[in-house]
Amino acid sequence: MAQWIAYITNIIWLLGIALLMGGPTICKVLNVAEPDLLKKAREHPFQTFIGLFILNSMGASQLSTGAFEVYVDDQLVFSKLAVGRMPSGPELLSGMKALGYIATQSAESSY
Repeated sequence: MAQWIAYITNIIWLLGIALLMGGPTICKVLNVAEPDLLKKAREHPFQTFIGLFILNSMGASQLSTGAFEVYVDDQLVFSKLAVGRMPSGPELLSGMKALGYIATQSAESSY
């Protein structure tokens, strides 16, 4: 459902910008009268653009999962989804050590 919402809002965004910029020309080419809604949108281009932008941002936010995962050679070192927070430097280093990686002295001392 979230992907569908993001897809539809993106289509509305693109069509809205196209109509805002070239609405009268598009209507002439299609041989149709310019709709009242398009006239109103062209009378207030800034407000229309902001509304379309907000709509598109809301749709795009439907795809955000908040995931932040660190993998080393296909091995999971840290998952924000599992823990619910961002990792610290020492956590990442200890996770890599658990996989057999050895940190240099400068990497360990910087944390």
